[in-house]
Order: sequence, then C-alpha cells, then structure tokens
Amino acid sequence: MRSATTIEHVSPMLLWQCLCGGSELTFADHEHVIHCEQCENLADQIAGALDDLQKSLERRQATAS
Repeated sequence: MRSATTIEHVSPMLLWQCLCGGSELTFADHEHVIHCEQCENLADQIAGALDDLQKSLERRQATAS
C-alpha cells in the first residue's frame, strides 16, 4: 500500500539553475535536498555535468588558440 504522504522533490530545472549561480533555493527546498538522497544525487550529477562542460570548453579554447 502506498503512503498517504507524497514527497515533493525540488525541480531538476531549479537545481540546475541554482548550481549555475542563478536562482536560490528556499530554506525548505535546501533542507529537502540535503536530506533527500535522490535530490542530493541529482544535484551531484548536475554538478558533474557542469564540470564536464567547463572542461570541454577549456579544451576547445586551448585548441582554438
């Protein structure tokens, strides 16, 4: 049987924006992310993707010089 409570995860797009330095999480969303393994893993994956993008851009700039 399913639980009567529904978990409201932080939107992936909001996490992406926050990790890019855009909007900020509310206190409640921040607390949720640090206590929710799924949201924390998603934030880690987004951060990893951003790092990969940065490295790719740096390689492109180095070869274009």
